[in-house]
Order: sequence, then C-alpha cells, then structure tokens
Amino acid sequence: MGAGVCVIAMEGCICDELRSEGMAMHYRRGDDAELAQRILELISEPAAARRLAGAGQEYVRANQSPAKMIDAHVQLYRAMTDKQRTLAFPSRA
Repeated sequence: MGAGVCVIAMEGCICDELRSEGMAMHYRRGDDAELAQRILELISEPAAARRLAGAGQEYVRANQSPAKMIDAHVQLYRAMTDKQRTLAFPSRA
C-alpha cells in the first residue's frame, strides 16, 4: 500500500479493516474465481484502481510513518513498565 499499489487480500486476515476503510479489495479463502474477478475489476476500472491505491498510500503515510511507529512502541514500553501497574504487597507488621 505504501508503494501506491492496490491490495487484494483474503478475507479473515489482518487486512480486514482495510476493506471497511476503502483501501483494499477482498476475496473468500480458496475462491480462485473471486480472486480472478477482483483482478479483472482492477484492470477494467483503472480510475477506481488508482483511487483504491491512493487511499491505501495515504493511509500508510498518515498512520504508519516511522515516527508514529516509534511513538507507539515508546508508549507501549512505558505502559508496560509503569510502576503504578506493578503489584503492591502489603507490609508485614
């Protein structure tokens, strides 16, 4: 997607959210005829294929930049090491 090409993904994979966002086409697992149909749709409708590819590329630019990925990892590490999230044992008196 980041390269500006269309994505045709199998349903039930991690890419399912992309379909709802209008960034990818899907086909049913094992349905070769449906996959072929999706490819033919992209070939026969170049303007629609460009829109789909452009939407995917914009999504990657907006959400998958190295800076955003680094920030997400830092937030995750901070959440995992937050002292407030550790167990506190009662003191023995």
